[in-house]
Amino acid sequence: MVDEFLGLCESLAKKGVDAIAHPFRILSGNIGVEKLFEPMIDILKRYGIAAEINYHLNNPSVEFFSRCIEEGVRLTFGSDSHEIWELGNFVPNLGLLEHIGFDGELEDIMISPNLFG
Repeated sequence: MVDEFLGLCESLAKKGVDAIAHPFRILSGNIGVEKLFEPMIDILKRYGIAAEINYHLNNPSVEFFSRCIEEGVRLTFGSDSHEIWELGNFVPNLGLLEHIGFDGELEDIMISPNLFG
């Protein structure tokens, strides 16, 4: 399962996606995802893509996102809104960064997508 998961993530990365959405959510509860942190960070770095912090139905790993920041992997916020009140609710996302101890400028760690091409 681990090899298949990482292979699928790498396939997405090769296709030029901007971010991997809510990494590990599909695996939570099945295996200890901590052993996937380094290989996932390697994929994100190699292809220059971001990791999404998303709180819809899961609690993102503080350790994973802390390591992403340390390794220079860009981040993006997702609200994964299924209800109007969820749209743009990034309070928990910002709380995660605060918990990590990040006190810099968001533009230093966030993705800057080219929206027009």
